[in-house]
Amino acid sequence: MKQNIVLFIVTGFALTACFSSTNNPTVTVPDDKLAEIQARGTLIIATDIDYVPQSKLLPGVLPSPDTKCEPSQYTADQFTGFDAEVAVEIARRLGVEPCFVTPPWSQLVAGS
Repeated sequence: MKQNIVLFIVTGFALTACFSSTNNPTVTVPDDKLAEIQARGTLIIATDIDYVPQSKLLPGVLPSPDTKCEPSQYTADQFTGFDAEVAVEIARRLGVEPCFVTPPWSQLVAGS
């Protein structure tokens, strides 16, 4: 169920980007997000702490001491599951570190 909702949210973002008007002078073109991610050195991924088999926070696993992730974020070694592994692979291919956040469900649905 959550997998379908995540897909719906991602599709919504993609459609919004495709259909946003560029003729409106008040609309600004967003900065290059890929360049921002690569400059920061981290890819921030929103996930659920207990949605097996997609994602699961591993109890008692501490973040690596050399992480670029913020203290409020989780590192790749703290999560397991299909979605987590896919996110780790995407971050690897981008040449950045994956950092996981677990916002409340209300923020995910609101698009925050």
